[in-house]
Amino acid sequence: MLDEQEVIRKGVVREVLTEGTREHQDFTEKQFGSIPSDWPVVRLGEVLTDSRYGTDEKSHSDGEGYPTLRIPNVVQRRITEDDIKYTELSDSAVEKLALQEGDLLIVRTNGNPDYAGRCAVFEERDETYVFASYLIRLRFDEDRVHPKYVREFLNSSLGRVEMNGWIRTSAGNYNLSIGGIEKIEIPLPPLEEQREIVEIVETLDENQESTREYKNRISNLKEGISRRLVSGDVRIHSEVDIPDEVRVDV
Repeated sequence: MLDEQEVIRKGVVREVLTEGTREHQDFTEKQFGSIPSDWPVVRLGEVLTDSRYGTDEKSHSDGEGYPTLRIPNVVQRRITEDDIKYTELSDSAVEKLALQEGDLLIVRTNGNPDYAGRCAVFEERDETYVFASYLIRLRFDEDRVHPKYVREFLNSSLGRVEMNGWIRTSAGNYNLSIGGIEKIEIPLPPLEEQREIVEIVETLDENQESTREYKNRISNLKEGISRRLVSGDVRIHSEVDIPDEVRVDV
């Protein structure tokens, strides 16, 4: 079921990223395929207010300093706080590297080409978070672009094709630079339509997660029953009492 949902998800994502959520009459052929004629195609650099590499200061696990997001914290289009590290930084460095709501973090280098370019949007925390050197932070003009729309485009098959043109290889690693990222082209629907596209994709994700959790619960239940049967805590009786009113004598 999950495999089928993923196929459906990819199809729907591609459709809304090229056809939108509104009724469009005219379409134009672009490198992404056919998109509404009233959608401009822009380079990411045109809608950025800031782009920056993270800190290369050594991080640690002792809790001193600022929580620091690294490559392992950018997973499946989401920010996780698994195995969080901390970095001690000067006030001036923190001012440059502190993350804000809506910042997009992109994995800039990895030995796996599918991981280079992986990205997620930061959501506000109670603490000040910073980010490490193998990540790039993009900050957008949110009067023009919804950060989560960019996340969905870059993580889609359309975005991967566009991004792959700017990934370079060196010493077995695949690398994205800020200069390359700023040249990536994306279609730019009206802001409200961008929000609707994000809502559709996030609803698909929620449905997939619900299915995954349900399958895990069923699997755990079956495993628990199997263990109890093997241990003898639960017995299956071969003899079943049949009420007289339904008994048929042969």
